[in-house]
Amino acid sequence: MNPKRFTLRKEYFGGVLHDAMSVSCDVLTPEDFEFLRGLDARGIPEEEFVSRSPQLQAKAGTWKQKGAIAVEDGVVVLAGTRLIPQPDRIPEGCLTAPLRVYDTYTRKCNLRCKQCCVASSADFNEKRRTIGQTEAIMRKFYEAGMMEWRFTGGEPTSCPDLLDAIAIARGFGMSVMLNTNGCWDGNMLREIPEAGISEIIISIEGTEEINDRRRAPGVFRHIMEAIERIGQHNHDHPEKKVRTTLNMTIAGDNANAVEFVVRLGARHGCNVNFVPLRPYGRTVTGLQKEMLSTRGFMEFSREVQRLREDAEILASGIRIIHRNMDLFCPDYPDKRAEPYPFKYSACGALSTGFGLRPDGLVNACSFLMDEPDFQGPNMIEASVQEAWLHPKMERIRRAVKTGCTGCRFYMRQCEGKCVAMVLANGGKIENGRLRGRDPYCFAPLMPGRR
Repeated sequence: MNPKRFTLRKEYFGGVLHDAMSVSCDVLTPEDFEFLRGLDARGIPEEEFVSRSPQLQAKAGTWKQKGAIAVEDGVVVLAGTRLIPQPDRIPEGCLTAPLRVYDTYTRKCNLRCKQCCVASSADFNEKRRTIGQTEAIMRKFYEAGMMEWRFTGGEPTSCPDLLDAIAIARGFGMSVMLNTNGCWDGNMLREIPEAGISEIIISIEGTEEINDRRRAPGVFRHIMEAIERIGQHNHDHPEKKVRTTLNMTIAGDNANAVEFVVRLGARHGCNVNFVPLRPYGRTVTGLQKEMLSTRGFMEFSREVQRLREDAEILASGIRIIHRNMDLFCPDYPDKRAEPYPFKYSACGALSTGFGLRPDGLVNACSFLMDEPDFQGPNMIEASVQEAWLHPKMERIRRAVKTGCTGCRFYMRQCEGKCVAMVLANGGKIENGRLRGRDPYCFAPLMPGRR
């Protein structure tokens, strides 16, 4: 197989052009899509191209600079781009297929952390698909135009066949991400940075004392060893640089370590991502009492924005990511005019991404992967569209977020209430609406809230 960097596919609003190198996606108008599809079929003479609209010519200049189109013998052609055959059904108000898969590759783990949302452990009893089945599932998603594969768990590096699975995804030309606890054995410490992964996301919970209290003694030291090993790889191979992100699950017991983690990321060139603790898995018995109050989450969000504006952090160039109700950040573009799912109206679950369990079942959300109402068919037998557009998935995807649609922050700085948090707080999906409260929503506490 000769992997291509760009993937072009039709959607209800026009189409998308996915760039596997930058891990980004251009939203295409119908004019954009038809122009690019025409290049695939026959190309366009340069003299005909100059008659196109100025807006399209400007976009084409960007696509040419990236390498998605080229000029060959006076003809503008598609280059380094594969065109996905149009599926039988182009759904309205929904992508034809996900842009990325969140693959819970295993639920086994070499740790037993208090905040684990899936209660992973070394002795977790699970049914796992074979590497051959994983390859067949990847091929289905690849043929549907999906180009990002995210390995998570459990701890994926505990699986002997992980490196084989990464190689298969890379063989399809996919961007590969890895969520890990950073506690790697000697082989993984050598191999993971060299495996062609686009991004490694390492979980860390704060200072050494806080982190190891949450996870296990000695874990912080392993995390630092992994960060330094990736840093050495990036120094030695700048053309194969691996993006690194520190992932912190925020709660009351580690909220005072937010600045420590951000400055650690700045020193090592690592982005930082914050995820609020949710009452699932082992959290229910281990840490639920530490979940931040509404006002506590508000103060955490204020601290995140303060750190973004810190001179030292700004100079480092790292990103500080806080996707849940980031209401103090003034820099979000207003995306309300964008088509779904690019209008910042929902999290990635079922809008741009799809969950996959170790046994092959698809799921709407990793927090809810054991709930039958949030599970779809098994990808070992099902097609991508059968799974992606399954009635259970559509019920969740189409649910209107009551209380969000009139909020001045919704689709500007906030994706709206989290389905998992609403359900954990006694809410429900009823008559096409998500009813209930997300206790992390602090919009009512903001000045001039509506």
